[in-house]
Amino acid sequence: MKSIIYDIYHDESKEEAYWHGFYFVPRTNRDYLLSLLNDARLNTGYFHQVHYQRIKSKIKCNNVKAIIINSWTTIGVSSLQQQKLYKIPPFIYMGRIPRKTKPIYKKLEDLIKCRFAVFKEKDKHQKMFFKDDNLRNIEITFKMALKGALHKLFSNDDPVTIGNIFIDGDEQYIGEYGRNLNTTEIIRKLQLEKREYVDFLDDSEIIPQKSSHRKLKSGQNAEDSDLLQLCDILIGGVRFHSYCPDTNITKYRISEPCRDLLKHDQDNIARMKESRYFNGFLLNEAWIEDDEWKFCQLNVGNYNYSEQLILKFN
Repeated sequence: MKSIIYDIYHDESKEEAYWHGFYFVPRTNRDYLLSLLNDARLNTGYFHQVHYQRIKSKIKCNNVKAIIINSWTTIGVSSLQQQKLYKIPPFIYMGRIPRKTKPIYKKLEDLIKCRFAVFKEKDKHQKMFFKDDNLRNIEITFKMALKGALHKLFSNDDPVTIGNIFIDGDEQYIGEYGRNLNTTEIIRKLQLEKREYVDFLDDSEIIPQKSSHRKLKSGQNAEDSDLLQLCDILIGGVRFHSYCPDTNITKYRISEPCRDLLKHDQDNIARMKESRYFNGFLLNEAWIEDDEWKFCQLNVGNYNYSEQLILKFN
């Protein structure tokens, strides 16, 4: 079977744990995906940065920021559908201008077949090996998470070729650790440790890319910026619904499609094969226990009000 070229968009979060997110976009369907994101911007009249963490607990669902994130979340989750187009056709919310227009919905005529992986390191690298060089630990979990996603989401019957890997900037690493990620070494190790159905283009590289439209460097473009922002939104939705899904705040409603992903029993292979998202996503958490890595799938969390009060005042 012919291998499909995917570019990968990576974002991370340090909220509650250390989260890596990887959004795999097939080059053949990239323009279609971008057109949906842009149409949602046009329908909503919102052309600024889309960032999940900027949705505050008191914001209303009809706020323009909430509307665009809700729309992009449905686009992002629907893009992960891998099969059953006609049996379960994806319907996506395409936004609206607040208080002026009715909600717009669209039925997808083709599957986009993106993939998405979340890797949660529960202890924020505090139990890892390099006590005096935490960026080394981040590089390890970056590579570990990406390798695991490649090996799990693809197969001999569904091979993959990696194009470029876009990361959300590098200023935070330089500012905190005095250097950037060792991107050349990450690529080299991935190539050495990959399975036979994973390949890389000869010019594959890891490219720092600002996710803010207003801060793009020379040679960067708003399209890659939008895809990084979409990755951020998907990580935010998964994190929220797996950790503290308070039904009383707007984040719950605008990211609810991510909750549907978390309801899947990823370890039940027979059932997953019947899912429209089969091999479309991987949501895992990991930690070190007795000097060994332990892994399990992420699930829907329960909101604990008393626990949130303790976190708020500590």
